[in-house]
Amino acid sequence: MTTQKKDAYWILLILSSIFCCHVLGQEKNYKAFTIRDGLPSNYVYRALEGNDGYLWVATDAGIARYDGKSFQVFTTDNGLPDNEVLSIAKEKNGRIWVNCFKQKPAYFDAIQNRFINAKENPLLNQIIEGTSEMNFFPLKDGGMMFSNENAISIIKEIKGKQVIEFNKNGKTFIQEDNNSNQFFHGFGPLTVKSKFNQIKIFAEKKGNITDSSNLLLYYFNERVTRSIHEGNLYYFMYQRNKLYRVNNFQANPLKFHMDSVMIPENYNNYQFTPSSISLLGNSGKIYVFNKQTLKLTAIFRGDYIPNSIYDDKYGNHWVSTIDKGLLLYKKSPIINVQFPTNFLNKYFLSITKSTKNRILAGNIYGEIAEISPNNMKLYHTSEKGKIARIRKIIEVKNQVLTFSETGIFRNYLTPVLNEKKNDKQYSKTAILYNDSIIITGHTSALSAINLKNWKVTTLNGLKKRITALGKNKNNEIYFGSTDGLYKYNYNLNKTAPLNQNKGLLNERITAICFTNDDLGWIATGGSGIAVLKNDKIIDVINESKGIVINSIRCITGAQPGQIWIGTSNGISRLSYTYINNKLKYKINNITTNDGLVHNIINEMVYKEDTVYAATSEGISIIPTSIKATEINIPVYIQKVSINQKDTSIYKKYNLGYQQKNIQLNLAAIDITGHNHHIEYNLDNNKNWIILANNNLNLELSHGNHELKFRAVDINGYKSNKLTSIIFNINTPIWKSTWFWILIAIVIQSLFLMIIYKVRIKRRKNKIALEYANLQTAALEQQSFTSLMNPHFIFNALNSIQHYINLQDRKTANRYLSDFASLIRKNFEAVQQYFISLDQEIENIRIYLRLEKMRFIEKLSFNIDIDENVEVEHIMIPTMMLQPLLENAILHGIVPSKLLGMININIYTNQNFIVIKISDNGIGFKNSQANKSGNTHISSGIKLIQKRIVALNHFSQFPISIEFSELYAEKESPGNITILKIPKDLHQNWLDKKPITALRY
Repeated sequence: MTTQKKDAYWILLILSSIFCCHVLGQEKNYKAFTIRDGLPSNYVYRALEGNDGYLWVATDAGIARYDGKSFQVFTTDNGLPDNEVLSIAKEKNGRIWVNCFKQKPAYFDAIQNRFINAKENPLLNQIIEGTSEMNFFPLKDGGMMFSNENAISIIKEIKGKQVIEFNKNGKTFIQEDNNSNQFFHGFGPLTVKSKFNQIKIFAEKKGNITDSSNLLLYYFNERVTRSIHEGNLYYFMYQRNKLYRVNNFQANPLKFHMDSVMIPENYNNYQFTPSSISLLGNSGKIYVFNKQTLKLTAIFRGDYIPNSIYDDKYGNHWVSTIDKGLLLYKKSPIINVQFPTNFLNKYFLSITKSTKNRILAGNIYGEIAEISPNNMKLYHTSEKGKIARIRKIIEVKNQVLTFSETGIFRNYLTPVLNEKKNDKQYSKTAILYNDSIIITGHTSALSAINLKNWKVTTLNGLKKRITALGKNKNNEIYFGSTDGLYKYNYNLNKTAPLNQNKGLLNERITAICFTNDDLGWIATGGSGIAVLKNDKIIDVINESKGIVINSIRCITGAQPGQIWIGTSNGISRLSYTYINNKLKYKINNITTNDGLVHNIINEMVYKEDTVYAATSEGISIIPTSIKATEINIPVYIQKVSINQKDTSIYKKYNLGYQQKNIQLNLAAIDITGHNHHIEYNLDNNKNWIILANNNLNLELSHGNHELKFRAVDINGYKSNKLTSIIFNINTPIWKSTWFWILIAIVIQSLFLMIIYKVRIKRRKNKIALEYANLQTAALEQQSFTSLMNPHFIFNALNSIQHYINLQDRKTANRYLSDFASLIRKNFEAVQQYFISLDQEIENIRIYLRLEKMRFIEKLSFNIDIDENVEVEHIMIPTMMLQPLLENAILHGIVPSKLLGMININIYTNQNFIVIKISDNGIGFKNSQANKSGNTHISSGIKLIQKRIVALNHFSQFPISIEFSELYAEKESPGNITILKIPKDLHQNWLDKKPITALRY
């Protein structure tokens, strides 16, 4: 080990033992949290770290929850039974319980973000009360035990439901093993005259005592407290200065192990932490024992009256006091120099590491503290109490030079006179140019001090106000002013400005540092650092790139590739490489949360792997190997408000379309204080947005939204512990897709309905028109029939008269009967649209018989019906066949010389009823040639055809009528009439006919 390294080692060792917080003797080296920081009171009972990282602080005015930046206070308005919270406990599942003054306990509900008390939870109301203070203990396997002089109450969860059990036999449950053996402690029977209490251990199974053993005796009036912690039994005997621990319980036979610890004095309180047991001595000292080994690890004492101490998972100690709030002792490799109590002026502006194994630091009152391994000395360069800011200290040639507005002094006493030798030389900063020259700067000049003759020479500094000085490896001087950076050549006594159109170099320069790689680090008062190479800016490093703040106060180079940046908010350590003209770096920030005595860093000096920092509250000694703290800081949602109304905290919310105004209060939980800010992300957007404070207000649109949060520490490390919350905001009915689909469907349906109704109306009108046409045709046929009937009647009556004259009464009567029947049937038929085929066949039979009788054997007929034709079920239009037969007889057979023959064939053909009428008359062409002006037949056929046209609208298969000649003979070719009627005509007509269709 070199002599310099030995010196650095010994100064750190001696300073740590004399001036700093020793592990077995903590002096005032803490950070205090009081009502000014958000505590409800400076009277603090206890502190406890929750599983989620919050620090809970119990006071006489409520309980506070600390997230590393702020305190959230809970009082009776938030469910506490009373505002005086005596103690806190953490159940195995992480639930926080509080014990308030003369009240039943309460627990914290994270969903409701409030405490639940006995008025709200009937189970808590069943806890048996006593006159003494209620003690409570977390049970090893889950649940809480509450005890007083009357009974023991145990609340635990069984299958997700809270239940309560009672024990009134005076025994206290300790633990249960894997074989269902339960262990208790209680008091054994003693005689009335005895002055002692006997503490016993009991083993039970299924409620029956299986074994017992005596443990301790103590006086009736002796103050003794028992406690159960993690399955261990503790007895605190305050007046005996002893602590007993009983563990490793076994049954059959009963066995256990007992340890004890002696405390140097009487004590009055205790507290368990994750790793230790702390005992509060009557003198105010706090004794901290390792919980596993029961070895003493630390003793805390200070200018406060403690209540308890708690060590968190980071090794920091939190002392609860009666009058000074909550005190934090940081676990840190940083050593803060402890000054005598009568040394009050600890605002240091300058510092240097002496070659004589000492630290020299100057404050704002002209005092220089000379700190050596064995003692501390104070030197004054001005009148005591007078402002004289020591801006710089330089040790050269066994002389200490101090630089301030009140003068430059050698070895604290001898002033350096100005160029005219008539007054003291003043200075705001200085730099050692070489072994013989010091360059100084003040309000309006640049000067040189010759160390051989102490002559002061004014240099050509362009009469600028000098704010910073620096020198590169080529011995070129750079100085900063309020308007930028300048370069001075000492040999030529010339100054050149470097602030022309160069951004940051136009601003106020606060510090200049050159490293061995010839990089220039130029600090500004509010815009960060400009990095120079060959007087050109190659990079700008500011807060957005990771330094703790843009307000830079000092810079110092340390080991190669390392720059230390002092700011008004802590230190930024920059580790860099400069290869192939590319600057790469990583920044780690160090603040009071890491152990600095204060965040305002006025000057730093590097020596042998150590940085010495002069701050506004003292001196911090920092190893350059200090590790950056990287913590996965979790983010918790502390409060949710929807439309300005507080609600319970859930992971997912289903909200109405009007509930879109969301307010969240968040906390990044890091009691070490390294959290810098919270970022949030909405709906997996690529960009994370920095939350200016811990409150987020959003106006969300309808739909499903996911908010994600993460914490970023002071070193820019982004936590991978993401917190998310989902808001599903119902879409307004008028904005929903299904609504517009429904509207489209409704509109389309209405449109189709309108079209349908129009079509139906048109169809009805068409059908009505068709019915009208049909009715017109029917009426015309009826009229025609009525016109035809007189002629037919006249001929029939002549025939009847003929038979009467011949006195052929039988024939006359038959003729008359058929004639009357035909008249009646025709009258009935013309009042209907359709008639059954069998009735129509019957009608034409009568008609043909009458015509046969009238023409006296000149006519014969035959009706042939296919056996597949169900004549009684088939309906055909009325009065369709008789006109065709009349036409065949009158215009075909009567003019013929042959014996007339009419054949009628009725059969089915696919979808039709086919009626074929054939005769052997003169034929259609001969009849047209022999027309004598009689239009009866043609009119009848036209009426049938008109009815067919109307009826064809009621079936997809049309009615058809065809006429053709039967034979090839010219005189009597005969005629065939084929009438095809659709089978479904009648049914379709019934389905489509208008309600108002006329019947006649």
